[in-house]
Amino acid sequence: MTTHAERRAGTRRALVDATTALLDEGCQPSIEQVAARAAVSRATAYRHFPGIDDLLWQAFIERTITSVADTFAGCGNDVALRVERCEQVINGFLLHDPVGTRAFERSTLQRWLEHGPATAERPARRLTYIDEALIPLDNLDPERVARLRNSLAVIMGTQATIALTDVCGLGPDEAQQVTSWIAQTLVRETLEPWELVHPDSKHSAPLRTQQ
Repeated sequence: MTTHAERRAGTRRALVDATTALLDEGCQPSIEQVAARAAVSRATAYRHFPGIDDLLWQAFIERTITSVADTFAGCGNDVALRVERCEQVINGFLLHDPVGTRAFERSTLQRWLEHGPATAERPARRLTYIDEALIPLDNLDPERVARLRNSLAVIMGTQATIALTDVCGLGPDEAQQVTSWIAQTLVRETLEPWELVHPDSKHSAPLRTQQ
């Protein structure tokens, strides 16, 4: 049986796909046109996106962010490298599109304030990348992997990048040095106890440090 969350995710996916299709046809779509193409009502579209600008930004991300397959190409089972690539792709994209990043945060907060928490679900894009990065840890304690996954989700995304640039006053490169360092520290804290017991494990990999 399909859950409510899965249905919401499917509707959101259909709206973004419809926006992308209309753009590919040379159209500058309205929210009404997108809703019609996605076969949902205008009201449903507005429950997911407050306006066409948010939809256009989501479609822009789909077109420009490095794919999961390309992100991890050539990484093998090197978890440190996989997490490093993951952080570079996600935070690098956000830090170099400050307007889009803030527009996304604004739209999410607007949905929460106007329609409640259930309507402000965030797309799980970062978790798709993080889960792929952590695949080599299949034999590690699931609780440790889950803690690493959740911790990485905190430092990869709009919340972290905005805090570092707006609150700490860092530039994009400085901010990414911080998030990269945190990511590698989290990986190290997760892997070191395992590697002491399993020195020949496939998870063993040199951890990268900031120069």
